[in-house]
Amino acid sequence: MTSSPTLPKPQVKDPQQAPAGPPARKGWGKLLRNRAFGGLLLALSALVVFLVAYPLFQMFQRAGGPLEAWIELVNEPWFPGMIRDTAVVVGISAFLSLAIGALLAWVNERTDAGLGSVGDSLPLIPLFLPAVALAVGWVVLASPEVGLLSGVLEPLGFQIYSAAGMILVYVLLTVPYTYLPIVAAMRSLDPSLEEAARASGASTLRVIRTISLPAVAPSLLSGFILATIIGAGVYSVPAIIGSGTDLDIMSVRIVRSIQNSYPVDYGTAVRLSVLLLVVLLVLYYLQHSVISKQRFARMGGQAPKVAKIALGRWRWPVRMVGLAYILCAAVLPLAAVIFLSLQRYWQPDIFAPNWTVENYKVMASGAGGALEGIGNSVFLGVTAGFVVVMAATLILTYARQSNNWVSKAAGAAAKFPGVVPGAVLAAAFIFAFAAAPFNLGGTLLIMGMAYFVSFLPYAVISLEGTSAQIDGSLEDASRLCGAGAGRTFGQIVLPLLRPGIFATFALVFVRIIGDLEVAVLLGTGQTPMVSALLFQVWGEGLFTQVAAVAVMMTAVSAVVVILMMWLSRPAWVRKMHARNRKALKR
Repeated sequence: MTSSPTLPKPQVKDPQQAPAGPPARKGWGKLLRNRAFGGLLLALSALVVFLVAYPLFQMFQRAGGPLEAWIELVNEPWFPGMIRDTAVVVGISAFLSLAIGALLAWVNERTDAGLGSVGDSLPLIPLFLPAVALAVGWVVLASPEVGLLSGVLEPLGFQIYSAAGMILVYVLLTVPYTYLPIVAAMRSLDPSLEEAARASGASTLRVIRTISLPAVAPSLLSGFILATIIGAGVYSVPAIIGSGTDLDIMSVRIVRSIQNSYPVDYGTAVRLSVLLLVVLLVLYYLQHSVISKQRFARMGGQAPKVAKIALGRWRWPVRMVGLAYILCAAVLPLAAVIFLSLQRYWQPDIFAPNWTVENYKVMASGAGGALEGIGNSVFLGVTAGFVVVMAATLILTYARQSNNWVSKAAGAAAKFPGVVPGAVLAAAFIFAFAAAPFNLGGTLLIMGMAYFVSFLPYAVISLEGTSAQIDGSLEDASRLCGAGAGRTFGQIVLPLLRPGIFATFALVFVRIIGDLEVAVLLGTGQTPMVSALLFQVWGEGLFTQVAAVAVMMTAVSAVVVILMMWLSRPAWVRKMHARNRKALKR
């Protein structure tokens, strides 16, 4: 009998005899890298909390004076009218913006009247037109007697220098902020209930009323609150259009209490800012309470494709609603501003021999600090925009990797400034950082800090959608291969987030160079911003030069937006387009 071969016994290493050198150093290096990345995000979160909480604390502390000061404010003869005008203009415009945003979202996502990918982008075009240019454009279009469309609008009873005119521009400005959350909700909503209702014989209007609207109620509330916050804090629209009306808007009153009062009426500015902030916080709290106590339709990770509703003969009339919005919000105002910039003096006759490029020559020569203002705006737009986008990217990445109190605190801190209007935040920064011990008043640094805090919430919200589309298994695989959090972020998350990062940067850049609240309150003659310069020239009555500055500002915005949108395409898409262009040339 032959004996079977004996298998060698496995050699079990004694743990105490395992080498401790290289593996230990590798483990410590990985641990340090992870801690360094987490520490960076913790420091960033602390900075955001400080830049939000400290100015607001200083503002509340200054507002907490004697009760007599508040009683005196309420008893001012202009106070009831200001509250009424602000509530009417902001409230009505927010409701109209919500209705239009919801209609555009429903048309693009649920009907055959949409325009595909073009229709998805059209409602967002006004985001890339500075609010100052939008307001100036509509003044040029609808001013009595000299407006380009005054002959058509005046017989209809429309007057730009009125509550209706101001509400129109407010609506055109805020519709994108209601459209974004609603369209995101509709894309994630399972449409099977809507299809089942239609199969049971329910009409389209009944399906919308009983199923679609209740299902996206949280997004409707979010859109309304966001439109209210934007409308309550905007300064450029009521300052330009309201100058020809008797309307008294709170944001204008806050700015003028600091800019146009001697001595500076800080008391009124602070108390009005606190009052406005408290009202918005109450609205935000009510939104949270309503959402938490109600039951809404839940959304899955990927909604199935929905059969488009055939509108039949209503297809083109409904489609024209979206096109009319773009015409009013972007095309007509920009065309009016360009037309005025090419005139020697303002007149509505396009056939008169009144054409010139002298306005551009005057502005390009640096008159009034135009070039310096554009340079400062571009510098802050690029630097502050880069910091904002990278901070939002790091915060979202940390939230994906760690579900702890640090990530929750960072997310809350990043979104909280969204409920603080720009005029209120700028006033708070004056009290917190302009004087000792920081002494940053009138510097680009204090404006950059204010822009960082103001637009961080929009960057976080904009990037959340792109971040949610990244499969977590990619990060898990990276960690299983031994990569630390920093390396996973740099080689996995960051390349996948690139389209959203570039698109978000374009949005933040345009908002910064078009912002007027921070530029007027925190800027000085030594640090001019192009939006503040435009408003100053407008006040001097140099309307054709105002138009030239607005066109130059819009041109800079358009170049940056086009470049960022091109870079936001994935690399394989850009390579495919390059190959197609080469093939066509051959």
